[in-house]
Amino acid sequence: MIFLRVVFFKLCYYFQISSERGLIALKVMGIFWGVFERSLFLCEIYERKVWV
Repeated sequence: MIFLRVVFFKLCYYFQISSERGLIALKVMGIFWGVFERSLFLCEIYERKVWV
């Protein structure tokens, strides 16, 4: 996740996006990433129960 933040801030600098907007976008991205990881985890659990 730290690597993603570094890449994100480099992209913000490249496109000259203000740091406030960048931080807001980073928080939103973090929320979506958390939801994505949770859904993957739930899918893995479901597959284990189905195949066992």
